[in-house]
Amino acid sequence: MNFDAGTIKIEQRVWQQEVRAPKTENSRRILGLGDLVDRYREKAKSDGAGLDEFVFQQKRAPGKPLWDSTWRQEVGGSAIEASKIAGHSDPK
Repeated sequence: MNFDAGTIKIEQRVWQQEVRAPKTENSRRILGLGDLVDRYREKAKSDGAGLDEFVFQQKRAPGKPLWDSTWRQEVGGSAIEASKIAGHSDPK
């Protein structure tokens, strides 16, 4: 994440707790964080996330990624927003 620019660079995906390459090259992209940038910055800071670590980590298993839309919904985002940001064509 680039908090100063308010963006996140998508280079990998998490599927069933495994980090893998994106399904397509078009999945590699830079997305805006919008109004949530300050909340993401605070979350990363409070969790002590380093440059090479996941900003959203599992509390019971540090170092393993947390599905970020779970946290996004906890702070007021919607499932539809999470689906769009993740690049899904259908919210289901």
